[in-house]
Amino acid sequence: MQGLGKSGSDITESSPLSVSVGAEFGYVTNTNTSSKNEIDSLFSGGGIGVFYALATETTRFDIGGNLSGLYYENTAPYQDDVYWNTRISANLGHKLSKRTTLTNNMLAAYEVEPDYVIGASTALRNDHYIYGTEIPAISD
Repeated sequence: MQGLGKSGSDITESSPLSVSVGAEFGYVTNTNTSSKNEIDSLFSGGGIGVFYALATETTRFDIGGNLSGLYYENTAPYQDDVYWNTRISANLGHKLSKRTTLTNNMLAAYEVEPDYVIGASTALRNDHYIYGTEIPAISD
């Protein structure tokens, strides 16, 4: 569920509402951005996602979202040990005529971890940030 770098939805068939669940565990060598006070920590996290897609002869539409949490065992005194992340994306492609297509890609996120794929950040954050983009287009 990326929402960027494509023209409208690239789904090819409808999909009923689906739910996914995931978990992650790991180790990080520095839970903050300080080079003087590096704090290593084990982390764990989990999340839930939903996805729906509609495909007809003239319209392709998909929407999805997720909510996840990360827990760090060791953090700096000013940092929280639990961070919540959420993201939603929607993609649309509609043929207005044989030659003209209307497309739109939208992504909105409220996250603490950087997403290197979309290029919103290059370092671990100490707090949440809001990121969003929308890419409408009409092609002929």
